[in-house]
Amino acid sequence: MRAGIHSLAEVIMEEKIKEKFPVTEDDDMLGLSIYAAQKKMQGYKEKYLLFFDDDEGAATYELSPKATSLLAETLMNFEADEFKNDRLMLAGRLMRKMQSEQLVYAPEVFHSLCHVYVECQ
Repeated sequence: MRAGIHSLAEVIMEEKIKEKFPVTEDDDMLGLSIYAAQKKMQGYKEKYLLFFDDDEGAATYELSPKATSLLAETLMNFEADEFKNDRLMLAGRLMRKMQSEQLVYAPEVFHSLCHVYVECQ
């Protein structure tokens, strides 16, 4: 049932983009959750990296407490060994940005990042 819901949500998102509706932060956060639930790392990384600066410029979205929690918690969905390097890279990037922006670690963020580091060892 959940897989069907996530597939439908992907179709709706594709149609929204095709019809030229503006994609909001909430849309991208929903996409992040969907890709995490489906364990689609490539799509997940695209959404995840919208919150970080890159070679092309500043981040698309600011890192809020809500976004920080979602980014950290959804990383735990990728438990397979094939995702270890990506999980560590993304977790490290989140921690560095939180440190540079002096963001407070919510308990669920701290738990999720510790879980990722322990499981990837």
